Amino acid sequence: MVSALRNEYVATPKPDKPYFARAVVKHIRSLDPPGRFLKRASDKDLFINVGEKLACLKTSQALREGKPGIDRKIKSGELIIEEVSLLVVSIYTVFGL
Repeated sequence: MVSALRNEYVATPKPDKPYFARAVVKHIRSLDPPGRFLKRASDKDLFINVGEKLACLKTSQALREGKPGIDRKIKSGELIIEEVSLLVVSIYTVFGL
């Protein structure tokens, strides 16, 4: 899902970017069985849920991967991104992409 949204995320105005991360986290947590965002606890055999805020931060980081290359493609015209709005996030969320 992150790969499917990455180009739109990069082209989206900064104030709208958190909606992408929240949509991805929400989708992953709504799967059956639900996906989880975990980190290893101090005990090496135990994992704990990182919570909503850190899950969104790490998802935003994943969405930013490859940003310089995507920016170059957009500027050169090799990659054309139509105006991105919150509608894109809604569509991906509704259809489970």
